[in-house]
Amino acid sequence: MVILVATLGFDADLILRKLSRNLDIRQVVCFSLWIDENSFKRVQSAFNTIRFFVEKFGGKAELKSFVIGKGLIRSILSELEKVASEAKDRIELSLTGGPRLLVVATMIASLILDSKFAEKIVLIVEGETFEGSLEVNLKLLKYFLSLDEDSERIFRVIMSRGKMTAPEVSRETGISKSTVYKKLRELAQMALLILVGREKGEEYSVNPELDKLLI
Repeated sequence: MVILVATLGFDADLILRKLSRNLDIRQVVCFSLWIDENSFKRVQSAFNTIRFFVEKFGGKAELKSFVIGKGLIRSILSELEKVASEAKDRIELSLTGGPRLLVVATMIASLILDSKFAEKIVLIVEGETFEGSLEVNLKLLKYFLSLDEDSERIFRVIMSRGKMTAPEVSRETGISKSTVYKKLRELAQMALLILVGREKGEEYSVNPELDKLLI
């Protein structure tokens, strides 16, 4: 079973489009902002449409609202932790709908989420008026953003060249071979790099999941 966590504004269409494409989604948690009573009524109307669709196929839907203020990111983080701690399967975190403040706050909350939860989550941003999407495993993204200077230089040079051996990386970056070998192993353990060949020695390339996002 897939759990969908999605930012929601006044329009249910984006979430309904996603649900119609993936009938494995049986639980939906919508995040919204409380701005004023009239605005929230429009959000509730959109959510009721989503809930009707989800319940029609035997699932359940919840609406979580957050108040703008100093505790916004902390509140969203708490809800993400709750969903992730209870989830046994994949979580899709859709950041396409709703106000930008909510989308950015939810993204920040996801990036400070504990890694034991992050490995369950796939971040998704879809085109609103056109086909196309960006998808990346949250744990991979957190690893990438936490790289030290040497690891980042090594990752970036391999990303630009496609695939490289350790000696090639060392010559290109000026980092010692011993450090390069160590960092390559670490990057492979994090699944940011993959081993792709041995013709010239062990060659490394960027994980295709990140490759689609970054290149």
